Amino acid sequence: MILDQLHLGQYVYSLGCAICNISYFPQINRICKTKQVGDISIQTQILLLIAMVFYISFALVRKAYVAFGVNSLSFLFIITLIVLKLKYQGEHLSKKQLS
Repeated sequence: MILDQLHLGQYVYSLGCAICNISYFPQINRICKTKQVGDISIQTQILLLIAMVFYISFALVRKAYVAFGVNSLSFLFIITLIVLKLKYQGEHLSKKQLS
């Protein structure tokens, strides 16, 4: 019975992590298509990035490889959002200065 609960917990955790990581796709896709990043908060992304560093560190210490994998993936998505924000915000500012 306890073993079944542990497996159920792992499945629920994995499903939650998958949904969390999938949630980055629409935002990244929209930014790539529209090149609009005004509604993306760089401060929020930096805080999330710091949180992921702690989650990844915890996963390494605990040898929780699933947690390490999914949080590393989240880390990469957050880095992607930050890079896109800086790239397209810079382009937007350059165009604004030209007009």
